[in-house]
Amino acid sequence: MRIVIDLQGCQAAGRLRGVGRYTVALAKHIINNRGDHEVLLAANGHFRDTLDDIRDCFYGCIDGSALKIWDCCRANGENEALDGLLYEYFIRSLEPDILLITGLFERDAVLSVRAYANTPVAAIFYDAIPCLYKDYYLADDEDYVRYARRLHMLKKADVVFAPSRCAAEDYRRCVDARPDRVVTLPPAADPDFTASAASLDEGTIRGICRRNAITKPFVLGIGGDRRKNAEGLLTAFSLLPPALRERYQLVIAGVSDPREKASLRRHAENWGLKEHETRLLGPMPDTDLQALYRACHLFVFPSLYEGFGLPLLEAMACGAPAISSSSSSLPEIMDCDEALFEAENPRSLVDKLLRALTDEAFRARLIRHGTRRMKTFSWDKTAQKALRALEETVAGRPQKRLKLAYVSPFLPEKSGISFYSAELVPELEKHYDVTCVVLDDKAALRENIRLSFRPVSWFEEHFRDFDRVLYHFGNSEFHIHMFDLLRRFPGVVVLHDFFLSGAHLAREAFAGIPAAFSRELFHAHGYDAIRTQYDHGTHEAMMRYPVSASVMEQSLGVISHSRYSRQLAETWYGEAYTRQWRVIPLLQRENARSANDRALRESLGIGKDTFVICSFGFLTSTKKNCDLIEGWLASELAGHKDMLLVFVGEHGDPNNKKRMEKLLSNRRDKERVRVTGWASEEDFETYMKVCDVAVQLRTSSRGETSAAILTALSYGIPTITNKNGSFAELPEGTVVMLEDDFQTKELAQALNGLWK
Repeated sequence: MRIVIDLQGCQAAGRLRGVGRYTVALAKHIINNRGDHEVLLAANGHFRDTLDDIRDCFYGCIDGSALKIWDCCRANGENEALDGLLYEYFIRSLEPDILLITGLFERDAVLSVRAYANTPVAAIFYDAIPCLYKDYYLADDEDYVRYARRLHMLKKADVVFAPSRCAAEDYRRCVDARPDRVVTLPPAADPDFTASAASLDEGTIRGICRRNAITKPFVLGIGGDRRKNAEGLLTAFSLLPPALRERYQLVIAGVSDPREKASLRRHAENWGLKEHETRLLGPMPDTDLQALYRACHLFVFPSLYEGFGLPLLEAMACGAPAISSSSSSLPEIMDCDEALFEAENPRSLVDKLLRALTDEAFRARLIRHGTRRMKTFSWDKTAQKALRALEETVAGRPQKRLKLAYVSPFLPEKSGISFYSAELVPELEKHYDVTCVVLDDKAALRENIRLSFRPVSWFEEHFRDFDRVLYHFGNSEFHIHMFDLLRRFPGVVVLHDFFLSGAHLAREAFAGIPAAFSRELFHAHGYDAIRTQYDHGTHEAMMRYPVSASVMEQSLGVISHSRYSRQLAETWYGEAYTRQWRVIPLLQRENARSANDRALRESLGIGKDTFVICSFGFLTSTKKNCDLIEGWLASELAGHKDMLLVFVGEHGDPNNKKRMEKLLSNRRDKERVRVTGWASEEDFETYMKVCDVAVQLRTSSRGETSAAILTALSYGIPTITNKNGSFAELPEGTVVMLEDDFQTKELAQALNGLWK
């Protein structure tokens, strides 16, 4: 097997940090353990100042001819797409059985994954830091989009390597839920990091300490950015008893950014620490770092998040007593509960510092544990595990995955289909490489960084790259661009609403397409429909006619979520329109009620004993919101003080809003009726978790399916509905089913029955 290792992980900006160290060590040990496999190293010639270091680094463990260098046009410039093409062409010219990418998230690395070639790919996911701290690391839109693009490259990899179980789980949670794609490859400390390195005698160590103005026994920390929690360490050190603090200095190494250093200095001063009590040191060579590890009285790693946290392992390897936070991957490295503290709890860190600096038996246990623990990590074992994973990937690689273009609204567009698509696409990604096509890809990325978004203009240029196109049509303004796309770029249509008359009117109102509604009305329904529009007005024609014929004619097939929509198609247009039609039940995930219902209720201002009735979705006359208010007022619940009726959604019909307000205008009960306005996904789920009864009513069904009913049932919420449209298809006994044209007293009786 020929393995090509892309070395940009030790060439780009991260070459002096953990990414660079991990890349070099993993590559070296794969080479040392390669057996009959051939290993080639690929380097980016754009990083010319790193090439000699790479040659020196790998000298003696691989032949010089195995280092292959390629050149790009300009890293991260206007030729980024061309650079990606050149990169894949270069890799393909090496004829690898598999490519290992080490620096996928390095900002200035030039990369492309299977955009042009079908080379099997393994890639390293070091951590989910930008995903978890978006506001800090991805505040700039350009950075956000670039990072998202790299995430989507990662999802195309055949296998993903992660340095810890924590990083692997974060990959599944933040990027791709498929459990079989991630292999954990923990690093080990470099052999030079030992408690007895011959190159570091006591005189050398003392000299390094003097050069850095370290004049007392000292506590050592590593890293200065916010995530490393150096501020928390400074705060905790300042809270030690003055007599104890007087005996030690606090040294924080690896503070590379002058702004970070200035900020930490101000923080120390604010907490009463004098300059001589703390030393803030910049990046340093490994020899100096080894000396500090060996000389420190205590090593503290208070980080808020680490993909692995190599400094902790290096400190233990050098014989330092070490304590660390209990966050992210650090407990799996430390494997010692009494050495852990809560990163964001200053008192927890102070107590652990106090114990480690005053309890010699505890400190001795930390040293012994660290010495034992570091021996369980081995680069040779990790490299052998990596090679097995590469072998299995090549041997078991399936056929090329098909590419699917998924055309649909997504958040921030306020459509129920936006939520639906956000849940469906991750499931489709188990079978396809999915690209989501939207009007504003940057806005959509901000809402869901896990998915791959492209604008409509890009899709128009790349349509032929896709094996499948799936359109999601609904009866709203969020779909007006899809009609022209479907005509030019055919695909399968998921018909969320059989009636599309409102969407055609929106094409006139929002897209400025003259007579869009009338043309489609005539095409679908002929002169009688046009006469209806002329005699009775456009609104009457919109309500009476579905105007959906052209979408079905231009589609390669139609999917609906109810038999009712198919029946409507046969009734309006004839059986020929349903020959390429499939009914697939609406997507619904399993849900569970919250064990902490009381806290959720408090967050919404709802009492723990309040009986909560909810109706979910946009408020319009077709949702019979006024009928629900009348039924509630006629029930025994209306006069009870511990009752609440909540409409979870925003008004979509001014006349319906006026009717609702009028019904409640002279009622003292109106304070127990709440309209939330637009509900985010989180708000929607919260109300589902506190809801005692759901009421989802409908009239004049347009062939849609209610996601709200299915979600309520998945949460185990008793639900009242009526036999209108697809609602009538619900299995007997799953809901309280009223007749389509029910009476107010019947709804009131149903509410009373569920309350009692």
